Amino acid sequence: MRTTLAILLLTALLAVTGCQKKTPAERLTEAQQLLQERQTALAVIKMQQLVEDAPDDPASLDARLLLGQYFLQQTRDPAKARPLFEEVLKREGIASERGGGAFMGNLASTVALSGVDEGMKMIDAAQADSATPAEIADQIEMTRAEMLFVSREEARIPAALAALEKVMLGAADPALRGQAREQLAQFHRVNRDYTASNAVYERFLEKHPDDPTKPQLILAQAINLRTAGDEAAAQPVFDRGIAMLEQQIADELDKAERGRLQLAKAQYYDLFGNLDVAEKLMLAVMAENQGSLLAIQTQFAVGDMWRRHGHFDRALEVYERIKTDNPGTNVEAAAQGEIERTGQMREARTQAEAAAAEASANPPAAPAEGGAAPANPETEGVQPDGAPGEP
Repeated sequence: MRTTLAILLLTALLAVTGCQKKTPAERLTEAQQLLQERQTALAVIKMQQLVEDAPDDPASLDARLLLGQYFLQQTRDPAKARPLFEEVLKREGIASERGGGAFMGNLASTVALSGVDEGMKMIDAAQADSATPAEIADQIEMTRAEMLFVSREEARIPAALAALEKVMLGAADPALRGQAREQLAQFHRVNRDYTASNAVYERFLEKHPDDPTKPQLILAQAINLRTAGDEAAAQPVFDRGIAMLEQQIADELDKAERGRLQLAKAQYYDLFGNLDVAEKLMLAVMAENQGSLLAIQTQFAVGDMWRRHGHFDRALEVYERIKTDNPGTNVEAAAQGEIERTGQMREARTQAEAAAAEASANPPAAPAEGGAAPANPETEGVQPDGAPGEP
């Protein structure tokens, strides 16, 4: 009995000693592995212990960031998240990658607790601070635009658009410039102002004439013109964009990138309404990249194209083929999901068509001459435009 107890105590002591021998960096890696394994509660405990045991170690700063993100995004507790971000920001400053991340987390926590106006004050102060690097200032300006849009206040929209314009034209990071450009163009598209959407692309290309996405931006302008109903103006713009994209494809030496550009070309034909050409080009991409992830992505794109245009049977054929060709894989599971979704969409359309046919075959009886139509309690007293009727 005593021997057994001694062994148990020795085992526990070794376990504790082994744990204490781990460096803060190793302990952080262990917690991150637990997060990947979805053992979130245990990961949080280990990170909190790490912060308590080694508060000045760089690994503890990273642990604070992860904990802040957990409280902000998972438990929706910005009051717990903000002190963690503030501590990292105080120790690191805004200039480092870690400090920049802490600022963004602190900003999100502040907005959640105190509102958009407090967030705007933080952004203004950070941008006025000479210690803020230009690339972080650009990211902060992008965040300003997103916060103003999320506020859903009409009066803030002009300021949001101005912030996007500033990032689009002046940011050093090409990816951030492109993100701002597309949000700005999409805003006008959603509001059916295709002229304004095209003007966004024109301003961007005037400022950045050598941007590698230039062919795609010209094609986006062509699609806007076609959507607006100006077929005559759209076609030459589309042809110009396709010619530029084909030159890019011819000049590209990397096979994978060339395939990606070829798929993009096919998808622009799809968006422009030429489905047969789009399918032909996609099939060529699949043939040239057999066995690759790009080939599978392109095959899904074929199915998506037919489904988006209401050709559900053709879409189902494509998804069934993908499922058959990839048994026992995540690809098979994804194809099955698309099959179910497409089947639901087809059924919904069938039901809508049946309801419309029934309504057409059995129109409501017209009121007798000089008589009043039967009262409808849901619409009585309401004018066709939804305004209250006269008594």
